Amino acid sequence: MRTRYKSPSGTGILEIDDGATIQMVFDALKAETRIENFSIKYGPPNGMKTIKLEHKDLVARDFRLHGETLTIVPIQSKVDLASSGYAPHRSDDGKHAGTAIIANTSSGDVVIPWPEREGSLLLRVMPSDNSCLFTAFGGALLKQIPAEKLRQMMAECITEHPDVYTEAILGCSPTDYCHGIKDPDRWGGGIELSILSTIFDIQICTFDVQGQNLMTFGEGKQDRCILVYSGIHYDRVAFSYSDFPHNVASLPPEMDRSIWPTDDSEVLVDWS
Repeated sequence: MRTRYKSPSGTGILEIDDGATIQMVFDALKAETRIENFSIKYGPPNGMKTIKLEHKDLVARDFRLHGETLTIVPIQSKVDLASSGYAPHRSDDGKHAGTAIIANTSSGDVVIPWPEREGSLLLRVMPSDNSCLFTAFGGALLKQIPAEKLRQMMAECITEHPDVYTEAILGCSPTDYCHGIKDPDRWGGGIELSILSTIFDIQICTFDVQGQNLMTFGEGKQDRCILVYSGIHYDRVAFSYSDFPHNVASLPPEMDRSIWPTDDSEVLVDWS
């Protein structure tokens, strides 16, 4: 059995015998990640499954983990939670209040509790530079790609498809566009989102805060990512596993889930 894992300490590949038990999977992951107490999440975002140590005697192959990406979620003790100043935030009926919370003042990330999925919906705030669109999109990909690389890939795509990306589409000659898009001070917008959607075969939904509307690039795709546009700046919507009451996201951005199936509309409703 071969599977990929990601944890706060990094990512890797786990290979284990088909007859291995869940206990053996936990032991192998503990050795790789140096995390003592954790649960395992896997599956699509709208159908996430959880494996806990209480399943230790079951055979791992029955969980169909081969080829999956396992998310290692550390479990905090009550002492850890108390010392971190973790405070419950509920409505009167015990459910999440549904209001956004500024949970990380250093980054400005916005957190919305999402208890139905055992985590938090986040607005990951991008650096205030001219590459925020590219940084926001690149960080959503499984293999996170930096803005500089994305700009280069766009220029190569345009050069390889002159019949598609004409002067009429780009607003300038393809040569001038390719030269300009590689400039780190060049802003990105609708044309760039459309090209990135084509390159990566993914739908990009952009919520326009000022106009209160959703712009979609790449109809008919299987997966989507979601960006938020303020009028001058792009940020990224992401999901992170978190402890109840899910108003603090303690896992690093590298462990976010930022890709959803396009038939999972709940994330669009919850965010907008």
